[in-house]
Amino acid sequence: MSSILFPIGLKIDFRDINLEEMEFYARSWSLERIQIQKGSFYGSMIVTHTPHIQLMRTPYSHGVLLRGDFPKGTVLIAFVVTKADISFQNKLAVHHQIKILRSGDEIDFLCTGESETFVLSVKEGFFTKAYYSYFNEDFNSHTKNKEFYIEPESFSHFVKGIENWMSYLMKDHTTLPIDTYYPKIESEILHHVFSYIYLEENAKRKQTFHIKNVRDLLHQSIEESISIPHITTELSISERTLHHSFKAQYGVTPKKYLLALRMHAIKQELILADPRTEHISSVALRYNFYNMSTFTAAYKNMFGELPSLTLQRQS
Repeated sequence: MSSILFPIGLKIDFRDINLEEMEFYARSWSLERIQIQKGSFYGSMIVTHTPHIQLMRTPYSHGVLLRGDFPKGTVLIAFVVTKADISFQNKLAVHHQIKILRSGDEIDFLCTGESETFVLSVKEGFFTKAYYSYFNEDFNSHTKNKEFYIEPESFSHFVKGIENWMSYLMKDHTTLPIDTYYPKIESEILHHVFSYIYLEENAKRKQTFHIKNVRDLLHQSIEESISIPHITTELSISERTLHHSFKAQYGVTPKKYLLALRMHAIKQELILADPRTEHISSVALRYNFYNMSTFTAAYKNMFGELPSLTLQRQS
């Protein structure tokens, strides 16, 4: 893992930026960010660092999908403040759930509305040592087939504690002696997390088909003429069953999910295209939009601007 992830005392505070700017500033993370909910998207990135911990707070104005990898050699502690539906690792999550991801895990997070995401990235060796010290248990064996939660009535206090640590570090980091104060601060931050979480066995859900396979198929088929009826025929299920199962798992219908994937792909192509040689209709056709009026209206409905404006901005 690159030590750049933990530059001591570095603070970042970018307000009201779009998804493309977020990906640029967080390019050391191999994350794909896709807008799921229609509207003019904006977000913020507030980040501060200690020698072993990166604390990041990211408000999103609209529903978003995050998929990809995080830097090797780290453990991620993630939680979300939202009233919308959220899904972690292909499972619909409750709002007081905490995800702790190990090296080798993939980030797979979907939220269907406005949210504020918190991520603590901790150097793996430092985290596992602190976990054992607090619980007197090995992290990997102790947490196998289990999920982390916080009592619902305590969740706001837990979040406030993380916010307070971030505010303190953003304000006073230049006055902190590295050898004296940072070890104590890092210990107290992890102690705060450990003191609130509890473990429960994974709930086993019976399904007549694998809904994750449907989602993977949608990602693989954004340039193909696949349709929801095609999927239901392949799986020998009704469209109603697919609709309700997918929405129960991810908080959004498969049709809207596929539309968001295609719109995101088109927007990325327009951002990178040369407006002197690229034609919007050609890009739209590659993603199975054959009626330009329908496509233009859907694009504006999703992103709050015409596709021509996205393309012209690159000139």
